[in-house]
Amino acid sequence: MERHQGKPNSVAGFGMASRPNPQRTLLHCGTHPDMYRYLGKILHWPMIDIKPVLMSEAQQKDLLQAFESSDIIMFTSRYAVEHFFSVIPAKGPHAGHSQLFAGIHHKIFAVIGARTQKALQKYNIQPAIVSEEETAQGLLKAMTQHIDLQGKRILFPRSSLPNPFLKEALQAMGALVTEITIYENTKPAKRDLPSADIEGVIFTSPSTVKNFLTDYGTIPGLWQIFAKGPVTLKTLQDAGYLTAYSLPLDGGGEVGV
Repeated sequence: MERHQGKPNSVAGFGMASRPNPQRTLLHCGTHPDMYRYLGKILHWPMIDIKPVLMSEAQQKDLLQAFESSDIIMFTSRYAVEHFFSVIPAKGPHAGHSQLFAGIHHKIFAVIGARTQKALQKYNIQPAIVSEEETAQGLLKAMTQHIDLQGKRILFPRSSLPNPFLKEALQAMGALVTEITIYENTKPAKRDLPSADIEGVIFTSPSTVKNFLTDYGTIPGLWQIFAKGPVTLKTLQDAGYLTAYSLPLDGGGEVGV
């Protein structure tokens, strides 16, 4: 992977470069560009493609059984919530009080951030645990503060991208974790970069960084680089981009994406 050859300044915070500039054009590599339109003119350039897993009837049955036997349901992004309810046999509690939702109020729901919480509330479900720190580490901390995890059965609907931290940490605490891939996170087909006068780029998750570098090799040296959240920022740092600006997560919660 080609590394950035600019001057290795210290990582910047939410300062001058992060202030609104209506004359500046920024490339947005995530899925929801509206969040950062205050920074300037946003050109949406998604570097990830999110879609539900197509489950067979047998796989849906396995998911239903895992749900029924679990004590805790854990969601690390709004995508996990949306696609969980898109692939299960009964689509939400409005589907006639199906078998899936018969014991819904006996489950503990744990989620990352306000945006994931809001996605779950669309199904009339209020999570018991909402981590303020929108990272896998933050969710683990919130869960351990509220629950004795020893012997608890946890269902973890997740993306296709491997992120073993939560499962391994929870198992180390005695929890029984069932991971089920519920949505695919893939790289779109490569496109030529736009001809517009781009001054910066916003990366919203580690996969947006990795996919951009896979397609284009490097980030143009004159671009300002913005990272949503600490995990994305670290991915950029590890790739050699030490002058990235950190942007607040603001409820996005795209862990592992």
